[in-house]
Amino acid sequence: MFFNNFAVYVKDLVKTYNGKVKALNGINLEVEWGTAFALLGPNGAGKTTLIRILTTQIPPSGGSAYVGGYNVTEDANAVRKIIGYVPQEISVWTDLTAYDNLLIYSQQL
Repeated sequence: MFFNNFAVYVKDLVKTYNGKVKALNGINLEVEWGTAFALLGPNGAGKTTLIRILTTQIPPSGGSAYVGGYNVTEDANAVRKIIGYVPQEISVWTDLTAYDNLLIYSQQL
């Protein structure tokens, strides 16, 4: 399986909102194991949409994406077990302890 050779492998990925707004239109990406990768682009380029698909928060509309050799749609639980995600914006629950916040974000959906 060729996608096992990459930490992240994305082929022809598409995400359409409301049946008409294409946030991603055929994205292809290969990130090799053990490398650092930066995802840069202007506002509205689809960076957040791509990350949400790779972290299994939203499904793609088309194409395929693999993280650690696992399909983000078919093997979402396996993907969640091997990734960590810290969003840019502050998203902690201020009425909970740091430990409790970590527990919430580490739960499998």
